[in-house]
Amino acid sequence: MVDMTDEELKQFLKENGARIKELLADEKELADDLRDGLRTDLGRSAEKVKNKLSEEKEKAGDALKDVYKAIMDPTAHRHFVRMGLEFFMGLSAIMDKMPVPSSVREFREDVEASRASVQKEFCKANPNCAAKKDCKDEDVERIEID
Repeated sequence: MVDMTDEELKQFLKENGARIKELLADEKELADDLRDGLRTDLGRSAEKVKNKLSEEKEKAGDALKDVYKAIMDPTAHRHFVRMGLEFFMGLSAIMDKMPVPSSVREFREDVEASRASVQKEFCKANPNCAAKKDCKDEDVERIEID
């Protein structure tokens, strides 16, 4: 730091005051220009980010719609239902072949006979019975649904 007396400093400021003011004004103008430029750039960047976010949100929505359509496709559902039924029929076949006590086997046969009887009565009372193909009653009209 330069050692100056108060008088020397006053004299320096008197002689160079105008130039110091010009330099400070120039620096302020540069700072203002830089600030304005940064604000403009920031505004542009914010707008770009906003637009990109909107585009990505729309793409995500479209992708979600496509996934939903795939999951809700009736053909896929039909396959999954058939797969589930086949799985349970396989379990039933395994249960038929499992070594179980005769009392359990007799109980299972009784349940199957009761189910068949109830199913027949249910088909008589329900015009949309899904098991109509198993019913032999002449009064029951089968309805085909595609």
